[in-house]
Amino acid sequence: MLENSGMESYYAKRAQEYETIYLKPERQEYIKESKIILKKYFEGKTVLEIACGTGFWTETISEVSKSILAIDINNEMLEIAKNKKYNCKIDFIQDDSYKLEKVNGNYDSLFSGFWFSHIPKSKIKIFFNIIHNKLNENAIIVFMDNMYVDGSSIPITRFDTDRNSYQIRKLKDNSQYEIFKNFYSVNELKDLVQDYDNKVVIKDLKYYWILKYNK
Repeated sequence: MLENSGMESYYAKRAQEYETIYLKPERQEYIKESKIILKKYFEGKTVLEIACGTGFWTETISEVSKSILAIDINNEMLEIAKNKKYNCKIDFIQDDSYKLEKVNGNYDSLFSGFWFSHIPKSKIKIFFNIIHNKLNENAIIVFMDNMYVDGSSIPITRFDTDRNSYQIRKLKDNSQYEIFKNFYSVNELKDLVQDYDNKVVIKDLKYYWILKYNK
């Protein structure tokens, strides 16, 4: 049976099995390389992390950053993240990424891992405006997400009228959800942020991409 109760419900239910995605053998060297890149970007920074999930990447960033405010809409994800060990000052807040009403103060960096692909294309500019209002001038913004790789990625099943792509996701209890997840080429990513910074840096790590630009 295909569930249609939304992204938030899907990730709340998936929380306990979420990190199994990082166990795929063919992705290990790219995960290692990604961690090296992220630690370089966030050394000594005050970080606002959007959609922190279970804290998998938060742990890496905490090894070098000054402080982190990590937010997620799902309490199920946050409860897992809160029980990990971090190497810097860290706070967790349950908040909506499209509002950030509970986020006070300005930060000199932002990280969001595997959330950008879940932003409807019609809301991307809205999202940029929201996060930029929480950041200092010249803050660095870093997004990380999936490349589509045949044979490794879950197949795309359809597109909607805005060209958002969808997948059928199956959890361990055999429940199935239709989830939208957009995949971008390097050139498409550059086009999305060129109005903010024409010196954007994008790392293509086969299964992942990491994009960095300055506010």
